[in-house]
Amino acid sequence: MKHLGFFVGTLLLASACASQGEPSGKSLAEGAKLVKISLVDAVQRANKTLDGQVVGAMLDVGRKEGPKTAYAVLVLREGKLWTIDVDAQSGAVGKPRAAEDDDDDDEKGEVNEKNDKAGKEPAHGQPAQSVAFGLEDAMVGALPQGWRPAETSGRGKLASWRVEERADAPSGKHVLSLTTENSGSTFNMLLSDAVLPADVALAVSIHANTGSEDQGGGLAWRAKDAGNYYLARWNPLEDNLRCYKVVGERRSMFKSVDLKADPNAWHRLQVTMQGRACTITFDGKELLGFEDDTFTQAGRVGLWTKADAASSFDDFEAKAK
Repeated sequence: MKHLGFFVGTLLLASACASQGEPSGKSLAEGAKLVKISLVDAVQRANKTLDGQVVGAMLDVGRKEGPKTAYAVLVLREGKLWTIDVDAQSGAVGKPRAAEDDDDDDEKGEVNEKNDKAGKEPAHGQPAQSVAFGLEDAMVGALPQGWRPAETSGRGKLASWRVEERADAPSGKHVLSLTTENSGSTFNMLLSDAVLPADVALAVSIHANTGSEDQGGGLAWRAKDAGNYYLARWNPLEDNLRCYKVVGERRSMFKSVDLKADPNAWHRLQVTMQGRACTITFDGKELLGFEDDTFTQAGRVGLWTKADAASSFDDFEAKAK
């Protein structure tokens, strides 16, 4: 599966029979008996047919056309949403069809509009007091719940993020890794759905995997969206640690410090910001700091790499100060 970016949301169980007046519980129970392939298998089969980003899957029971019980897998490719049916018994994969061609396109359009808005703007309401990955509970090949890919100055080709098993994981067995074909000034991001207060402490373990233009990665916070946020990042190709602000997708640097760190080892990056003062720590040593009041409001937090930097992350945590 070339550059597979999984974001399998909560499994939605729907029954066409239910719309005809039959009890949905009975329909689902009967349909479940027919299922012979797993959700993960269905998603993998669909993505082989149409290489893109899986954004959801639905078990459809009692269908009028095609297989009686099938997974409907939603795949985002080049900004367009497609539906791919996978027979839940045989595993046969149907021809991709544009999602707007489905009978319930109005309902899906409303959901997608809300999701698009959530991907660009912080959610309203009371900010969360903490955010973490929860990788050990996440399905391999998927994204942990509560996170979504994004990019700054991109060309619509999002990097692919997914949970993987890794023997050298700092804790547990799972890490979050990305692959990317991006280059130049594109910044690859993974942003939290949750909004955290402006005063926040966050940390992550980073492993620089590959990259010829760029390597390593870092943390973003007080993010209004994918074009406006604070950033701290480590780059083993340049042997430095730097902090920036990104305003209107344009990045400007506060400070830089020379830093030689083993690119084949895991490293811990920590950021604390209260008011306009920020401190940045790498492997337990405070190396950078700045003061700024460009972003003063609550915002989303997340991960960041540049261009073709493909890295792994673990033990992410962020909490209100």
